[in-house]
This record gives sequence, structure tokens and C-alpha cells, in this order.
Amino acid sequence: MIVDVTQDDIDNGVANDCRNCAIVRALRRYGLLDPIVTVVNIKFRHPDGPDGPDAQLVFDTPERVADWIEWYDGPEMRDLATPFKFALPIAAPFDLVVGTPEWAAHTARRAELIQKKNRAGLNAVETDEYERLQRESGDVIERTSPRPKLDPADRAYLNRVLGNE
Repeated sequence: MIVDVTQDDIDNGVANDCRNCAIVRALRRYGLLDPIVTVVNIKFRHPDGPDGPDAQLVFDTPERVADWIEWYDGPEMRDLATPFKFALPIAAPFDLVVGTPEWAAHTARRAELIQKKNRAGLNAVETDEYERLQRESGDVIERTSPRPKLDPADRAYLNRVLGNE
């Protein structure tokens, strides 16, 4: 699996935070679960991992990636960080990943169908394609940016505050 660390990952990652750094953001986009990245190793759970989705996989951090982390975490160096790619010896769990050319094409086609649906309507084949694209987009978004899980007390409080009771 080739991991593409984008400028968005760099800009929104947190330096010196092994659970929220730029590389972790990239790994989450690929559908990897609970990633932790240090200069020593890269840990995560893989939804289709050989020992099941709950088993943690651990890989040595490639030397070039460890060097990048040390540089990224250094004082005043983050603004100079640039996107890069690195390989992990495992297959990506999902084909559709935010920030890739495939995602851009998927989103563009979905936008075309939304526009056509709102202006002139869709035929049966287009409706099927539109519904599939909507499901796939929703799955990717939920996988990469899951909604927060609220316990019943927090949910009740929010409902009271928002007047939803």
C-alpha cells in the first residue's frame, strides 16, 4: 500500500502527537483504524487484517519516514514540510480514498448527476449510479470522519439544549 501524505494532512496534522500527526491523518484516509505513528513503528488495526479487525498490526517505521517525523516535529520546521509518499507492506483496505484522483473522479461524476437530477431528472440507469455513488461517498466520509459517539446522558443533554425533546 502506498500512503500519500498530502499538504492537507501536513497543514491539519498535529506535530509531536503520535495519534493526530500528518501521517496518522493519511493512514485514516485509507481506512486504517486507530493509527499510531512514531519514529520507531507504525501501528494500526486493518478492517481486513489477517487476524481480524481487532488485531493490531505493527510495522517498523521506514527510515525516511522517521527522518521526516523528526523534522516535522522540530521547532519552526512544520511550515517547510512538503507532501510525500511511502510504502507499507499491506494492501489498502479500501479502493476509494479521499484526496486521490479516484476520489476526485468519483466526486465529479456524483456532482454531475446531482446537477442533472435537480435540473432535468435522471433515467433509471443514472438513478442507480447516483444512488451507488451516494452510498460510496457516505461510506468513505463515515470511515474517514466518523460522527462522535455520544453516551445516552450526553445525547439527552444535547437534545434538551437544542429543544429536541
